[in-house]
Amino acid sequence: MAYYGGWILLVVLSIWAALIAFVWAVRSGQFSQQGRARFLPLIDAMPGQASSQEPLPPSRGGYVLVFILGLGAAGMLCAVILSLYHL
Repeated sequence: MAYYGGWILLVVLSIWAALIAFVWAVRSGQFSQQGRARFLPLIDAMPGQASSQEPLPPSRGGYVLVFILGLGAAGMLCAVILSLYHL
């Protein structure tokens, strides 16, 4: 019974994070060209575009994703350690 508070908090925070990400995507125009998006896999690379074989330079977004992944892994590790400690 004591664990319900933590799980409810986790669910509420996850829903808020998903809603914030969705609102950001709508405001930044991520869903604006859905008709064109279905044909993108069929188009070959344009002469001025970089091909998919060339590696992209690291961006700030990539580092943020790695940081979030690290936070999630640390949280899961803490949960496992605490559950083993209480056995």
